[in-house]
Amino acid sequence: MGSSLIHPSTVTFASLVGSFADVVNSLVLLLSGVAMAIFFWGIAKFMLQAGDREGRSKGKEMIVWGLVGMFVIFSLGGILKFLQIAFLGQTNF
Repeated sequence: MGSSLIHPSTVTFASLVGSFADVVNSLVLLLSGVAMAIFFWGIAKFMLQAGDREGRSKGKEMIVWGLVGMFVIFSLGGILKFLQIAFLGQTNF
């Protein structure tokens, strides 16, 4: 009966950082999808409630927060990819 756990002597710093980067990349994809959904929901809300000043205002707010979220998430992803290349020499995109 084999164990699926990795033996501690085979774990390296690069493999740990690589695993962490994989998790972060997955989170970046998930959160960027959420930010885009908020952005597009804000556009829809802005357009559907064009006659209502409060509805338009809430739509604008959602658009801005969606854009801010996408900027932060994509910036974080780029910075992490840069660090991964700079310190580990990994170029697998």
